[in-house]
Amino acid sequence: MAFQPWEYRPDAGFAEGTDLTGYTVVAVDGDIGHVEATYDSKPAYLEVDIGSFFGREVMLPAGLVERIDSTEKKVYVDRTRDQIKDAPRFDQAHHVDYWEHLGSYYSGTYMPPGDRLSAAQKYEMFVEVLTGQVTQREAAERYGVDQSTVVTACRTARQGALDALAAAVPGRSGMTAEQAALADARAEIERLRATVTEQAVALHLHEGKASWD
Repeated sequence: MAFQPWEYRPDAGFAEGTDLTGYTVVAVDGDIGHVEATYDSKPAYLEVDIGSFFGREVMLPAGLVERIDSTEKKVYVDRTRDQIKDAPRFDQAHHVDYWEHLGSYYSGTYMPPGDRLSAAQKYEMFVEVLTGQVTQREAAERYGVDQSTVVTACRTARQGALDALAAAVPGRSGMTAEQAALADARAEIERLRATVTEQAVALHLHEGKASWD
């Protein structure tokens, strides 16, 4: 089915009349803001405050909504932060053309679920770019994605590697800093217990010897 930017997807979990105001909006690569207003009629869209990231509000067509979690009060959209940041801005002087322009932009960045990359494919792509086997543009062409997807995948993989390195402890394979500290504390307790035991035995022997004298 062709992408319809101004309509909610049938499987998104949206019921007409639902107020999503205040819901957190989650992009492919993390939270991006919260819903300021919801418009159900055609064109259906969300006004989202992304001030904490980009200092402004944006209009997100309802077709971007992949699913809605009413329990967690979250709206998940299938675009990256950069794709949302780079979307055309509203221009009061050309507001009539804006709807078409914005819809066309998001239609161009839409990727059907079956065409999205698996975790293994993203890792392979990251390694290829990292080792210089391909450029980001070549990787986008090879894997059939837009270049922003390549950038996001590489950035996420790089951050994950840095986090893992930061948490690792030299000489303690597979242990975090907290786990290593706990292991050290337990070892120290055992050492103190052994020392106290040795001193108690020595004292007992000394007192026993004194009684013989």
